[in-house]
Amino acid sequence: MNISQREKYWALAAAACLVFFVYWTFLLDPLLGRVSVLHFDSGLLKAKVQRLSQPQSGSPQQDKKVMIHPKEEQLAMVVGFIESRIKESKLALLSLKQVSSDNKISIEIETEGSYQNSVVFFEEMSELDTVFEIDSVNMSNDNKKIISRIKILTPFL
Repeated sequence: MNISQREKYWALAAAACLVFFVYWTFLLDPLLGRVSVLHFDSGLLKAKVQRLSQPQSGSPQQDKKVMIHPKEEQLAMVVGFIESRIKESKLALLSLKQVSSDNKISIEIETEGSYQNSVVFFEEMSELDTVFEIDSVNMSNDNKKIISRIKILTPFL
C-alpha cells in the first residue's frame, strides 16, 4: 500500500491537530481557568480596597457603636460573625473551640484556604461590632493552602 505525499501531509496535519487538542484540553484550559479565577478574585479585592479606602462622612462605619454584651449574647454574636465571615471569604473551618474564664471568652479557630481568602477574612474581622483582641495567629503552608490558627479574646458583662 503506497501512501502519496499529499496523504502524508494530511496525516501529519491531523496528528498535529490531535496533539494540540490534547494539549489544550488537559494542560492549557485548566491553567487558563485558574488564571481567570485569580483575576476575578483580584478584581474583588481591588474593589473592596477602593471601597474601604474612601470613607464618607456620616457613614455607618463612623457612626457605629462598639458594645460589650452579656456572656451568651457576646459568644453568639462573635461566633456567628466568625462563621459567616469564614464562609464569605471561602475558607474551610477546620475547628472552633471556645473557653470561658472569669471575664473573657477565648475562641480558637483553625481555617484552611488560599492566602487571598485568608487576607479577606482578616480584613472583614474589623467589621465586628464588639470589643475583641486577636491574641495569637499562627499560619503554616500546606500544598498551596494556608492553615491559620487564630486565638481571639473578647470580654463580656
